[in-house]
Amino acid sequence: MTGASPIGLRWDAAACDGVGICLHLADRLLTVDAWGFPIVPRRPLTTRADQRAARAAARACPRRALFLVEDDPAPS
Repeated sequence: MTGASPIGLRWDAAACDGVGICLHLADRLLTVDAWGFPIVPRRPLTTRADQRAARAAARACPRRALFLVEDDPAPS
């Protein structure tokens, strides 16, 4: 389902401790690297389901290393 304004999910590598809560909440969006840190998609999230998952992951991050940016096209 589309119709939501695009948002982007971003990650602050310096703030992240690799706790992994985000991976459980947004398992369709995020993957994990060899050290247990999230790999964040560099594309706009346009479906409501993806946006809900991204918001939940960002809210649950104990270090606030994940955050949302409004209407942010993925840089090339």
